[in-house]
Amino acid sequence: MRKSKTWGGIFEIPPYQHVFAYQRELRRLFERESWRIVHSHINALSAFSLRAAKKADVPVRIAHSHSTAGKGEPIKNAIKAILRMQANRYPTHRAACTEHAAKWLFGKGADYRLVRNSIELGRYSFNASEREKCRGELGAE
Repeated sequence: MRKSKTWGGIFEIPPYQHVFAYQRELRRLFERESWRIVHSHINALSAFSLRAAKKADVPVRIAHSHSTAGKGEPIKNAIKAILRMQANRYPTHRAACTEHAAKWLFGKGADYRLVRNSIELGRYSFNASEREKCRGELGAE
């Protein structure tokens, strides 16, 4: 495991597809760094990281759901369905961007905090005059 010397730190571990190595290295990382909080944003895959955090005695473990099952991904969805059974086993706190995302990952009646995305979508909607202005500034007319 290698830590970069950047401000926030970059930790390289095996990819989650290598489940046992991934969890082993996560646990070592959590133990070495002695973090008090682990906040996971990887939906059903949070079962892996939060399990490692629990084994490393991280006291606050947050699962954060951003989405639900993907269309046209039957194999991935089957794996997610299995992992969802562990969704409430390891976190001490639960968060979701929408009620639908919360129910999908944590189930009906689960205790969670709703944390809506804070992006002003109107700022990013298509605007023909803004496009022409930007193209002109970039010389890409």
